[in-house]
Amino acid sequence: MRLWYGLGAGRPGCRTPGVSPSQNGLRMRGAAAPADVGLVPVPPLPVVLARLLGSAGTDPSRTLERLRDLSNALGRPHLTLPPVIHVAGTNGKGSTVAFLKAICQSAGLAAHVYTSPHLVRWNERFQMGGATGARIVSDEKLAQTLHHVMEADETGAASIFGKLTLAAFLLFSDHPADVAIVETGLGGRRDATNLIETPAASVITSISYDHQAALGDRIDQIAREKAGIIKPGRPVVVGRQEYKEALDVIRSEAAGLGSPVFAHGDDFGARMIGDTLRYEDTEITLELEAPKLCGCHQVENAASAIKAARLAGVPRLDQAAQRAMRAVDWPGRLQKVRPDGFSGRAPPSAEIWLDGGHNPSAGQRISEYFRSGADADRHTFHLITGMNRDKDAAGYLRNFAKLAAHIYTVPLRTSAHMYLPRELAEIASSLGFAATPVPDVISALQAITLAAGESARAPRVLIAGSLYLVGDVLESFPAAGRWPEV
Repeated sequence: MRLWYGLGAGRPGCRTPGVSPSQNGLRMRGAAAPADVGLVPVPPLPVVLARLLGSAGTDPSRTLERLRDLSNALGRPHLTLPPVIHVAGTNGKGSTVAFLKAICQSAGLAAHVYTSPHLVRWNERFQMGGATGARIVSDEKLAQTLHHVMEADETGAASIFGKLTLAAFLLFSDHPADVAIVETGLGGRRDATNLIETPAASVITSISYDHQAALGDRIDQIAREKAGIIKPGRPVVVGRQEYKEALDVIRSEAAGLGSPVFAHGDDFGARMIGDTLRYEDTEITLELEAPKLCGCHQVENAASAIKAARLAGVPRLDQAAQRAMRAVDWPGRLQKVRPDGFSGRAPPSAEIWLDGGHNPSAGQRISEYFRSGADADRHTFHLITGMNRDKDAAGYLRNFAKLAAHIYTVPLRTSAHMYLPRELAEIASSLGFAATPVPDVISALQAITLAAGESARAPRVLIAGSLYLVGDVLESFPAAGRWPEV
């Protein structure tokens, strides 16, 4: 096996392999580096975030060009990161990042993690690797770093996500770690994270229809944007693809750059045999416990993460992967929560799940999980959903035909671009569902409690359709789960 970066060979700190010492020395940060920001007053994080959200965006076609100039002004942190595993895709990229994080940490590596969006707190996007695991950045440190980025962006040209990404790169380049796992925000080719020049490995998860206004209306167009993270000569791991043309585009783009492609189903794969996950590629076979994350699609995501970890040179992979299957955690993705976490207003016998999937392909995989359960007939399935207007609501909801006894539609408290509950209920009704708009999740749970009555079939409730909705629930009901503090 070729070790592309050999992450276990010793902690590289802030220096990226392939970047010369002289390049690492070019870290002049203008008036003040983040570590020096404390010398001058910095507003508290809510004030800094308000300023960030009020800042101007920019033309997506020029985002990367302008962002590179800003990064150079900040000392080129995109060149001084630990070795990077860069992850793009439509579905499964967040879960794949979670598996990668668990594998790296189980191998004894310090792993920085950058993801989006957050569920409850902006800090969740920035996980700082350390000897005892990754923890989200503190309010003070995040405020200092974001403030520094915005002060350097004199023209206000960088997008909000661009500023967040540079903040992540500054945080990660200033803090020693063995690896940085970076998830794209939207697309890949023009994504702010694509400042990364020489990743240890790139990963492209399942590609489907989403964000068509920005990425294109055809799968080949969307795939070409996602494949933009492929770099010359660097290996790319490709998760299972629903559409053959997506894989064809990725192979074509990679061939033009001399980048080796490792595709699920051809070069590696995984399947469940009883309670055992069997991972196989051309060189090794691993017999692992079933992953803690639920769903057949998570077996595929785990396989992609294992292959990427092998290519990146993660040490003691067999032992690390085994521990990772038990340790992996990714809130809001088929996350089972306790009914008593809803202040006594959920049916006590209910089984309640959260999921942030929001496109038709995600809906298909989620519904398949609940249809395939051996105990599906012992439950009455209810869907509580809220969605943004840029999502294919009908395409998502169709997957729950002959499964959902009732659909309750709710508003999204933290999104200004949502379907009104009445509108979403009308879409569901037009598809043949019994659907009711309600003012909030608690009202839906109370209605399900009344409907359950004395029925012998316990309610199974899925709260899904948007990460905004999942975030609303986790914020309102902390017992469902919180991110660890620094």
